Amino acid sequence: KEQDKYQIVRRDTSGKLFYNKRIGNKYILCPVNPDEVITMQRCYATNVTNSSLRRMIAYLSQTLTDDDSTKWNIPIFLQYSIGIHEKIKNLRLKPHGNAKKSDRPFTSTLPSVLMQVKSHPRFLKPSTIYNASISNVEEVPLPSLMTVRDRKQVYNARQKNESNVEEYLVIMRNLEKSTSIIARFSMSRGEAPVLVLSQPHMIKELKRCCINPSDQMQPSVSIQRLILVVFFVTPIVFRNTAVQYRKTKKAPIFIGPTMIHYRDDAQSYQELLDYVRRELNNCSTLVIESDGAKAIKKAVSSVFPDSTHLYCTRHVRQNIERQLMKYRTTLDERRGLLELMFDSSESLIQSEIEEEFQDRLNELSEYWRTIQTRDETRFTGATDFFQWFNQYQTDIFRNHLIAAIRIPINFLDRNGSSQLFYNNDIESMNNAFKNQTNWELKSLSEIIDILGKLIITQKK
Repeated sequence: KEQDKYQIVRRDTSGKLFYNKRIGNKYILCPVNPDEVITMQRCYATNVTNSSLRRMIAYLSQTLTDDDSTKWNIPIFLQYSIGIHEKIKNLRLKPHGNAKKSDRPFTSTLPSVLMQVKSHPRFLKPSTIYNASISNVEEVPLPSLMTVRDRKQVYNARQKNESNVEEYLVIMRNLEKSTSIIARFSMSRGEAPVLVLSQPHMIKELKRCCINPSDQMQPSVSIQRLILVVFFVTPIVFRNTAVQYRKTKKAPIFIGPTMIHYRDDAQSYQELLDYVRRELNNCSTLVIESDGAKAIKKAVSSVFPDSTHLYCTRHVRQNIERQLMKYRTTLDERRGLLELMFDSSESLIQSEIEEEFQDRLNELSEYWRTIQTRDETRFTGATDFFQWFNQYQTDIFRNHLIAAIRIPINFLDRNGSSQLFYNNDIESMNNAFKNQTNWELKSLSEIIDILGKLIITQKK
């Protein structure tokens, strides 16, 4: 550039940049400094519903030096090419690529609108803010830039962007106190922290109830994550056999070591289980109960490979029911299949030996074949249900559900019969914790204080 005059730059065979400068009737090759070159990029796109509508975006870029003072304000050019006018009349804007439930087209929202959403008090629900912003956004054919799209946008806009460094520093200072409930605090570079909350009396009760239990109660601990918007809370829950309720004669539910984490992966759960195993003097014969989440399963297999891992029957059953509905089965057909798997006294889940399990699995296969032969057109093109069950559910039943797994660990009812496992204990604890938060969004420090009060109350 020379005094607001631009030249078209070319590249020679050796890769050097130059431009032609005319002097009289001759052109002279003039070398160019790469830092003084502006590059124009062009992107072309065609509308999906109407190929006659085309768009070109041209933008300029400059290779800058370390000195930001050389930065120029470079514009972006947008050009539309419209073909036959009659076809443009029928032009229909497609919904945003990530849209699943709404057919409305994607529309950007002005930053000022999002800032207004963030300014609302934290205790207000996203639905309340959304309803106050627009009465019925789904009826608006083409929302303006001043319109909030949906409740999910309100939810995302209200997420805190400020740093949690000060909170982390307070937590680390609390580690020095002997009365602190924070037993472990770990953080890798570029990753969110993992906290384990525990106290010596919790470990003592956990050892007594789950390693050296009474004959009447099966030694088991339950683990399941609780989602609290920004992070997860995963408690270890067990039955304290030292006390009983007078009416039910059952042991109360106690909370054990609890983890607060930001990633729902096996590595996070492994940190909690590693801490528990270390505090239990490397005991590897625990009975662990969970909802069957893949990340928890992987962590349990890694830390407690010799333990018995029970899955919640309700979660497995609901997963199978959803799958049966995808296969367009009727209500009566679903009831018949579920009876063979769960409800009958001779169901698949009540198999006490491997031979029984295989025989009942064959009965389930035959029953499904009978359903298929009644109406073959209904299942044309659909994946075979029993094939899906055999691939994804057979090993779950064999290793985590059937009576052959529950009887050796004395998982029996009052009559001495093997009982199915449901994770009601951990669900009750999670519900009690949500009630303590008043079902509102809380900061990390507030969650630690709430858990601390629960732990102190439990000790008393």
